[in-house]
Amino acid sequence: MKNKIPVFLIVSLLFASLCYLLTSNFFLTFSVFAIHALVLCFLVNPLVVSYQDKMRKKQESYRFINSFIVSLSASNSLETAFENASIGLSGEEKEVLAETSKMRIDERLDYLAKYFPDDVYKVFVSIIRLFEEQGGEILDVAGPLMKESTLAEEERIESLKNAKQALIQFSSLWFMSALVMAVLRFGLSSFYANLVGNVGFLMMCFSYFCLSAVSFFLFALGVTKEKVRWKGGNYHVFKKKKQND
Repeated sequence: MKNKIPVFLIVSLLFASLCYLLTSNFFLTFSVFAIHALVLCFLVNPLVVSYQDKMRKKQESYRFINSFIVSLSASNSLETAFENASIGLSGEEKEVLAETSKMRIDERLDYLAKYFPDDVYKVFVSIIRLFEEQGGEILDVAGPLMKESTLAEEERIESLKNAKQALIQFSSLWFMSALVMAVLRFGLSSFYANLVGNVGFLMMCFSYFCLSAVSFFLFALGVTKEKVRWKGGNYHVFKKKKQND
């Protein structure tokens, strides 16, 4: 999943431009750009990337589980079911499967548990093991799991929908706020020369922009529900998480 750094840099530049429009102060303008760029690129972006990655894997897990079970029911062959469930894979998921090409089917399913960390997939692997040992009709055995998987997919879709709605509302509020600040700048043009040299006014403007940067971070935390994790001074999302053997 591509990160949003170019978008965040543009947002930082827009807020810096608004700061210059209000204050005509290059130092404050640069400070506002730097603060927003740092917060958005190094705090918000990892949260967004991690959230999008989690949502993508949940969708891939849902598709893989259902395709595997349906194919297994029709063919009664684990190999055929795995091949059919793997059709149309791309990106990271395809690369992960390529690493398992020389493994047995049960080993490949276990290996994918590192890629699909959700509980639904773990239950799926347990059911396949039970099917191998005891046989029976896979649709009967895995019926409750398919319902649970479908419910998880519906929750994923609802989560994305709510996140988009919240983003639209949040963006609209800050757009209106920035618009009001710009209107006041021109509405108070007769007093602008005095205000721009007032330290209290400059600090008020700077506080406004600091608040915007903090609000972006808090909004990302609330919507994504991801945790801020540091590893060696860097965000864990910039590095692949090591798996214990």
